[in-house]
Amino acid sequence: MSPLFSCAGCGVQIERSLRLYMQQKGRVFCSTCIDRQEAERQDPGPHPGPQEPPSADADARHPSG
Repeated sequence: MSPLFSCAGCGVQIERSLRLYMQQKGRVFCSTCIDRQEAERQDPGPHPGPQEPPSADADARHPSG
């Protein structure tokens, strides 16, 4: 029977081989955390688009003082 290790992502006890544990340098993950990591790699979320610099006219329209 393989030993139990804590998942590096969520802390749940998981059964992994000692060989895998040594290969991963103690950073083993449960299947849920692995799925979550893969989903984040495939869809990292919205990327910020190019931003327009503020125009110089904006200050002229709102005089201070």
